[in-house]
Amino acid sequence: MDESDSFSEIQIQTYEYYQFILSANSIKKINLNSHNDGPKGQGIQSIIIANAPDLIGTDFACWTSEKDNTATEMKFKYNSDLQNLEISTTEGTPI
Repeated sequence: MDESDSFSEIQIQTYEYYQFILSANSIKKINLNSHNDGPKGQGIQSIIIANAPDLIGTDFACWTSEKDNTATEMKFKYNSDLQNLEISTTEGTPI
């Protein structure tokens, strides 16, 4: 639990619990707590894919809504020294 969580959130199951799957140059975010209807905290500021020398040529990133399949362009930055790719929203809002 972090500073914004309380024992009651555990009891009533409003905590955030996600699984991320990286496959075929796609990341899927799965909500594993069906009692939680969305982000409650500060959200995820960015996703960093580590040990990713094969992603050096990345030239596009987006996320697609499961609700209506709309695509939103994402900001990305490859760090050649660390060989990682950081993905975030263009506005800096949580993912």
